Amino acid sequence: MEWTFQQRYKRLREPLIAAAIPPCRASGLCFAKAFWLAAFLLLLVVFCGNLVVGDYGLMVTLALIVDTSVWFAVSLVLFWRKSTDRAALLFSLQLFCTGGYFFPPLPLALERIGLWWLPVDVAGVLAGATLTFVYTFPDGHFVPRFTRWVAVGMMVVSLLPVPVPGVYPWNWWVSPFYTLVRVVFYISLALALLYRYRHASTPVQRQQIKWVVFAILIIVGDVSVVELLVAILPAFFPALALPLPTHRLIDALAYYFVPVIVPLSIGIALLRYRLWEVDNLINKALVYGLLTGLLGAAYVGLILGLEGLAEIITGSATNQQPVALVVSTLVIAALFQPVRQRLQG
Repeated sequence: MEWTFQQRYKRLREPLIAAAIPPCRASGLCFAKAFWLAAFLLLLVVFCGNLVVGDYGLMVTLALIVDTSVWFAVSLVLFWRKSTDRAALLFSLQLFCTGGYFFPPLPLALERIGLWWLPVDVAGVLAGATLTFVYTFPDGHFVPRFTRWVAVGMMVVSLLPVPVPGVYPWNWWVSPFYTLVRVVFYISLALALLYRYRHASTPVQRQQIKWVVFAILIIVGDVSVVELLVAILPAFFPALALPLPTHRLIDALAYYFVPVIVPLSIGIALLRYRLWEVDNLINKALVYGLLTGLLGAAYVGLILGLEGLAEIITGSATNQQPVALVVSTLVIAALFQPVRQRLQG
């Protein structure tokens, strides 16, 4: 059988690579892989047990399965493609721990059944500890260096057995003080990424950070818009309240499906797949995000303004609502192209 050049090169290279890896490093890598597999199985069992015991209903269960499957799938791809890369193993561990514990409802129902509290608490500790890996993204090193002590402090704080009234005695994740600690922790993560991007990143690492930050900002914007539509605006303007099926659909999209762009962005960043396309994506997101926000605000303002004007003139705005909707739609349609061109410029 004839060998191609690539096959010959790979056949000659593999023994050289194996000989170049020190025994201590090889044994440490084997331990890391074994730990990864054990943690993956633990989170998978906790996630499946939580779905069975929690009884969330068919639609929510399907949404949770689809959502978490993306986190697990990206984690498995990273483990398969970059199992010899210490940083990739860390972020792969973080992905399935986060997707298997935090994004579905916390497995408190499972925790109260027999000895299930033990694997649930271990999974919670792993999920909380792996969040500190954000300090090391994307190369696996703490930048700035003092953030390693912040990470250790956060791990210690998450392990403190502080009883909370009305909550499982050894769980204080929902306490006000721990909420404040988490907010400070998330702010420190953002500042660490900003510092790394400005002062300690190569061009490739900057593109990797852009992918992840871009995905996180989309989620923040998504949650903000959903809260505005389903909670804030209806509280002040009851006429803008959404029907219950629409409300549930928006919640499902916002809280179960949109967050999957985070593991996808991490996978793209670490596999270095089309890194430089993120600049074009950010440009389009800024243009069409601002365009949607401006036109949406103008549309709502026009409807409320025209209804108020009709009520002043005729004494009743009920019969004038279709007219206000038609006029507002025509105005927004006319403004679309000019505003888009101005934003692109």
